Amino acid sequence: MFLSLDPEIEIVGEAADGEEALHLARELHDKVSQTLAAMLIDLERFKSDQAGRASVLRQVDQLQEWTRDALTNVRGVVYDLRGEPAGNDFPALLRTGLLEPYASRTGIDVRMVVADDWPEKLPPGIALDLYMIVQEALQNAHRHGGAMVVQVDLGPSAVGGLMSITVSDDGRGFPTVGELRPGQGIIGMRERAALLGGELETQHNPAGGSAIRIVIPLSADPPSPAN
Repeated sequence: MFLSLDPEIEIVGEAADGEEALHLARELHDKVSQTLAAMLIDLERFKSDQAGRASVLRQVDQLQEWTRDALTNVRGVVYDLRGEPAGNDFPALLRTGLLEPYASRTGIDVRMVVADDWPEKLPPGIALDLYMIVQEALQNAHRHGGAMVVQVDLGPSAVGGLMSITVSDDGRGFPTVGELRPGQGIIGMRERAALLGGELETQHNPAGGSAIRIVIPLSADPPSPAN
């Protein structure tokens, strides 16, 4: 299959160090990872045009799974080459790196609720994608929603094996229910969610307020180089 990875890629980390390792990481990220990510996005767009064609959708789902597996493996190698740690405190990262500066800059009251069973560690790549989704959702609340209060909820999904992030606000809401302007970043957030094997939902309250919710698999993490 054209998406398979050369097994020799697993020994790259052992053969390279210092600047050479960082150079290889940049090459893998900028060329291989970006190409695979673009393929996933194109497949998702193609799938949206195939409503009612069950056999085609099944094949596209399989292609997406293979592509996602390949992207996960490449990202795992990139993180290893960069020497990035496998774990991180995502809530603390959000609070200090995003929520507190956002509240200070905009004057919006920002709150965060973290479920007790939120994962203790997230792979760096997954954390980055989730961070970017939350960042875009916050920008929407400020630029387009006129929100005064924003809440970020980190927790499990009602369906087992999934985790979710919900960003809700008390602003004006979206222009129309279920239909948003591409400039508001919804397309980009949906694409990031698709890269993680998940989905992004939007909710609108006619009385005011809106919410953006991403649900992804708990297993959406890059394997160790030994895999």
